[in-house]
Amino acid sequence: MQAIIMAGGKGTRLRPLTCDKPKPMVPVANRPLLEHIILLLATQGWRDITITLCYQPEKIEAFFGDGSRLGVRLRYLIEDQPLGTAGSVKKASPYLKETFVVASGDALTDFNLLEALAFHRARRAKVTVVLTRVSSPLEYGVVLVGGDGGILRFLEKPGWGEVFSDTVNTGIYLIEPEVLSLIPQDKAFDFSRDLFPLMLAEGGGLYGFVAEGYWSDIGTLEQYRRANYDALARRVKISIPGVEFRPGVWIGQGMELDARAVIEAPALIGDYCRIGGGTVIGAYSSLGDHSVVAGDASIKRTILWRHAYIGERTEIRGAIVADHALIRDHNAIYEGTVVGSGCVIGSHGTIYPEVKLWPGKQVESGAVIRESMVWNERSLRGLFGNAGVSGVANLEMTPEFTVKLSASFASILGQGRKVVMAGDGSAAGKLLKRAASVGMMGAGLQVLDLGTVSLAVCRFAIGMLGLAGGLYISLLNQDPLQTVVQFLDERGLPLRRQDERSLEHAFYTEDFPRMDATRVGVLNYAPGLAESYLDALVNLVDTTEIEKAGFKVVLPPLTGPASNLLPALLDRLSCSYVRLEQREMDWPGMDPQQRRSVLAAKIAACGADFAVSMDRAMEQLTVYESGGDEVSQPCLMTLLSLAELRRGEGVRLVIPVTATEAIEDLAKTLRGDVVRAKMQRRSLQEEYAAMPAALRGLILPAFDALAALARLLELLADDGRDLKDLSSSLPVYQRVETAVACTWGVKGRLIRRLIEENQNRTAELTDGLRLRDEQGWTLILPDGEEPFIRVYSEAGTSEEADALNKLYVERLLDLQKEEEQI
Repeated sequence: MQAIIMAGGKGTRLRPLTCDKPKPMVPVANRPLLEHIILLLATQGWRDITITLCYQPEKIEAFFGDGSRLGVRLRYLIEDQPLGTAGSVKKASPYLKETFVVASGDALTDFNLLEALAFHRARRAKVTVVLTRVSSPLEYGVVLVGGDGGILRFLEKPGWGEVFSDTVNTGIYLIEPEVLSLIPQDKAFDFSRDLFPLMLAEGGGLYGFVAEGYWSDIGTLEQYRRANYDALARRVKISIPGVEFRPGVWIGQGMELDARAVIEAPALIGDYCRIGGGTVIGAYSSLGDHSVVAGDASIKRTILWRHAYIGERTEIRGAIVADHALIRDHNAIYEGTVVGSGCVIGSHGTIYPEVKLWPGKQVESGAVIRESMVWNERSLRGLFGNAGVSGVANLEMTPEFTVKLSASFASILGQGRKVVMAGDGSAAGKLLKRAASVGMMGAGLQVLDLGTVSLAVCRFAIGMLGLAGGLYISLLNQDPLQTVVQFLDERGLPLRRQDERSLEHAFYTEDFPRMDATRVGVLNYAPGLAESYLDALVNLVDTTEIEKAGFKVVLPPLTGPASNLLPALLDRLSCSYVRLEQREMDWPGMDPQQRRSVLAAKIAACGADFAVSMDRAMEQLTVYESGGDEVSQPCLMTLLSLAELRRGEGVRLVIPVTATEAIEDLAKTLRGDVVRAKMQRRSLQEEYAAMPAALRGLILPAFDALAALARLLELLADDGRDLKDLSSSLPVYQRVETAVACTWGVKGRLIRRLIEENQNRTAELTDGLRLRDEQGWTLILPDGEEPFIRVYSEAGTSEEADALNKLYVERLLDLQKEEEQI
């Protein structure tokens, strides 16, 4: 039988292990990963194997030769340029005359592929995708299959809100040769991104087989470590070289073991290794061939490759040490450290956790290494959250962290591009903004500093000046300890997900440009752009009607950009205002009831119409009625939607999936159109930016508190009623929101099971799972940052909304219990 193994990957996320070695040659249990794949295929009957190569192909060919050592016949196809997964297989079409299997050279598995082949033939499939269940599906292609195994839906690398299953594509396929005609010749073409969507659109022949057994896509250093540990624990059925001389301990030929040395199971000792007296080789450790561990050393949960040397009294915990690395006496090396091939580490040193040493580095004796040399790689879920990159100021978000972060931004923009930078004026924001300017200029970007302005002004400047992007630094959710860096693209929108991934990769590897002294960037200042933004904003509303209305507004103690921009906008709109002083009310520390009382008294005393406040970045508007009560965000969104709908028939509104149905009721009455968008900031802003010219691109009321206030004033002036009366005239729905605690590992499974249970009902999968009942609707949405699934329910009465919410919350809890018992 015939097989294709795709082995062209560089394995950049495994650096520094793959700096001088192709990813398929990285050893798991002392065998190259690719060898485990070949042996799996050979033992199940696939002996005619073609391997597609791209990165350092000569090293793979030299190691495996014609394949006779492993009982197979190997041929090699080398890509001059990357052609994608399907494109590389297309090159092998002259050799493929029967059903063939395609496997990735990047994964470790013990699947019974003969069972998948039987499934494939029984259904007369054109392509069968071998699937498995995983706890966190974000890095894979998520697949939904029907009862007969036919694939219904496929989504590559989704966000949590898009996850509809925990069933993912393993990169193993059974394919009929006729399918190759759908793949263009010598053109980049991918199975999951191109071929499978094409087959789904044409409607037939694409099936999914959920395999039993072990599978791990070894894409990160943490996954690589885990695969080695799993191999030693026999969680994956692979061939481990050597002799199992006692349970869980394998040794190779020619090993020299001092009688005073201790080896704890499970462990693997390669050929011709030497272990000195008093040394402890702890559980889950492996030593590559010809490695030496001198006396009184301690090696625990550590992976040594070939020809590694560990000196006396050295302690290593949870590290990876590559080929020909030399670590001298009396060193302490901690969890997550990776020592690249050919590194030399002097004696009496300390290497802190998560440090990476790229190949060939020299470390002097007595050194204390806290940062990587020269690049860095860390195993994290990701830098980006819903609002950007955030953390505790000067502990997580340190100046040095921000320098590297902003330099990484340069890596996705290109040398010499012009960018804008601004912040909210907080002390932490100013500190980090200066660090960011250093990082960007050092990487060759030309930086324009707007000073202390709102995020909306930053977006506006990018569009007005035609810049490549920008960043904005502020406090996160008014928390004085938390800061957030938000990156913007050339349209002033949050970065695309692929750009976030590219930035993260550049950050972790420190693979960003470092300019020489003649090409570093320059910092300039542009304080007047806020005035241009205010002029543009005022031009969007009917100032004559607002001026006639003569509104008076109460403002809380103002800090940051709001202290200048908010009064400036009200002045332009001919609205009067009264500013509360800090001595009159401690705005951040005051409880809601106290705040209500103070505001009600102040509004009544000065004859104001209402009060307003804004967050530090001036993205979210909060409004208080004359009695001091806060207008709920659903109600405020409905008011702003009404303002747009009254502009005429055919208005197109974009609202998030969590928005109240009252907006849709208004749209039906006023003959508008409503589109529900994903909760991700870019998805919403991209849709808003595509709205009619009245919004002028980057002035987005949903993400711009000043624009929202201007629109609200225009609505009130046009309507003639006060805020309280107008709010009470809107359609009213009651809603309940509950956060269900849920580990990351089961989120995908729970959503998949809910979809399966409700497959005969009308369901929306725009973001999460939205289900309609007689009483109302419920949205089940996995949180992208925290271990929760959020359940939103809305109905005509609070009792109905509460009952709906409890129904789905209880079902989620029951499903979690069932998963725990599996």
